[in-house]
Amino acid sequence: MKINNSHQRCFVLEVMGRHCGYLALVSALGSDADWVFIPEAPPEPGWEDRLCSKLKSVSFYMISC
Repeated sequence: MKINNSHQRCFVLEVMGRHCGYLALVSALGSDADWVFIPEAPPEPGWEDRLCSKLKSVSFYMISC
């Protein structure tokens, strides 16, 4: 078990790339992120509610944007 899984935390990785989501996508793959925000594929409507409900149900969550 990774130390990240033993604590109740949410990590947000903000990377460079205003118009290109390549760095966010690669960092999400490298860090095993649960959620990724990239300009090429904007989130669907209602993503905020789904994200909040997921955060309440797990002890660790990783977001790359």
